[in-house]
Amino acid sequence: MVRPGALAGELHVDNRLAAALHAEGRGGLRYRREVFRALPALARDLETRPEYRAIEMIGGSSLFWQEATAAGFEHRRLPAFTQWWLVRWERFLLARYHPAGRRRLAEGRRTEIRQVWMTRRTLLERYGKDRSQ
Repeated sequence: MVRPGALAGELHVDNRLAAALHAEGRGGLRYRREVFRALPALARDLETRPEYRAIEMIGGSSLFWQEATAAGFEHRRLPAFTQWWLVRWERFLLARYHPAGRRRLAEGRRTEIRQVWMTRRTLLERYGKDRSQ
């Protein structure tokens, strides 16, 4: 739970890096591994960087919202127009950056994008330096 007006850090994926993970096949598994590898680094930054002290949650929009729950994210539905627009934007990015280009669009039919969020507290408990092993 976070208070209304809390400062949020928005997560973005480097499209070229994501595409490179798919270049040799089995990209989904490699992508997931990289996301899980990045979360401890993000937790470390939230713990140590003064400019991140006020951030109370992190998140963004994702077609992979179901998979994000395994990392500790919660998800929320988006308004209908926002949903429609972001799905088209994500599919455009997929066609633009994926090694298979537009052919990749025919393979998957993810049509629902949601916001995924994790509180600072959850991130630090799961991925911070003082987490229990």
